[in-house]
Amino acid sequence: MPGLLELSATLDGDGPAVTFPDGRRPRAGAALDEALAAYVGRVVQLAEEREIPHHDAAPVHPVTDASCREVGAEPAAFRANVVIDTHGADGLVEDTWVDAVLRVGSAGVRLRVTGTTERCVMIGSETLRAVADRNDLQLGIYAEVLEPGLVREGDEVRLT
Repeated sequence: MPGLLELSATLDGDGPAVTFPDGRRPRAGAALDEALAAYVGRVVQLAEEREIPHHDAAPVHPVTDASCREVGAEPAAFRANVVIDTHGADGLVEDTWVDAVLRVGSAGVRLRVTGTTERCVMIGSETLRAVADRNDLQLGIYAEVLEPGLVREGDEVRLT
């Protein structure tokens, strides 16, 4: 829904409160539902989802600049915590890295790629369509930490 990323939510007591761009901060209930509906231009209701997990599937979520170029989006759209420069490679290169180990920098950081990342509408409807058309909603990878350490911008990433 357009405009949702301009809102922020915090836990206020035993329920959420949403802060709107104009500074209003209604708490969960009818007032918040009405404010959200007016803001997005359609009837909505804030409700708890118990059956759908809303957490990342792994502690590290890399994307490559090649995949971002492939779908015409900036890396920030994918909320990754590592962006890998592929030095001009094309295509969805990280799709072939599942079960591989990435070595990052000189500090001995090792990450095992556990799977690809299924995208949702949070990346924007136009970008989501591009990802769906090119790669069945998959863009980026998840990884688990095998050997922790400090990762810095510009560190070399090697597949092993």
